[in-house]
Amino acid sequence: MRRYFAILVALCFLTATCDAQILGHARSATSGGGGGVLVGSPIRCAGAPASCSYTIIGTSNIVIACSLNAAGSENVLTPTETSPPGGLTNTWTALTAQQVSGVYTQRCWEMTPRATGSDAINLASQFGDVTYGGVFEFIGVTTGVDTSAFAGGSGATADSGAFVTTVTDTLIGFVFGAAANTPTAGTGWTSVGFATCSCNADARVLAEYQSHKSAASYHATANVTSGAWTAQGIGLKE
Repeated sequence: MRRYFAILVALCFLTATCDAQILGHARSATSGGGGGVLVGSPIRCAGAPASCSYTIIGTSNIVIACSLNAAGSENVLTPTETSPPGGLTNTWTALTAQQVSGVYTQRCWEMTPRATGSDAINLASQFGDVTYGGVFEFIGVTTGVDTSAFAGGSGATADSGAFVTTVTDTLIGFVFGAAANTPTAGTGWTSVGFATCSCNADARVLAEYQSHKSAASYHATANVTSGAWTAQGIGLKE
């Protein structure tokens, strides 16, 4: 049976920066109910550029990097790597089109690693302003996007809008939360890890998941206290 997996991404930001933070909750390749599984330790990072120190787990996996710039009218750039494992340069391919909501610009990329080990993945913006990002790795999914949705707004709930899967699937979600408040998992979602920044105010990261038995319409959601947000849901096919 073919399965679909969703990365659900909601981003809410202020202007401060900080170093990369580890979610502190790694999912093993054998956890969950089969199919695509989040592996390793997902991270989020911020900077100009954002340098994400990430350890690649497997060469048959898919690594996904999402980045956001809050400066307005500024493209986010294809990821680069300072020191890829084994000195083997990886090829990054756009997973989604560039999305814009107000001053926020967001895009996600994917790559299949050529080697495992420590990597420095750089996420940058067109004019060198602060970029916020996250890096995630999956086993059991193929390249390319099946379905996605994107939205921006403000208030107590970040919501990507509907994205529709076509067969039975399990959803794995990631929520990038905002600023001075702590985002929590949306209704029906189970949190698998949360990381905050030691700096005064910055992006915060929530990972969440839920299992579904039939094809349906889904939303990437997070509960936030206040502030602007952008939310993106992406369906990945096994």
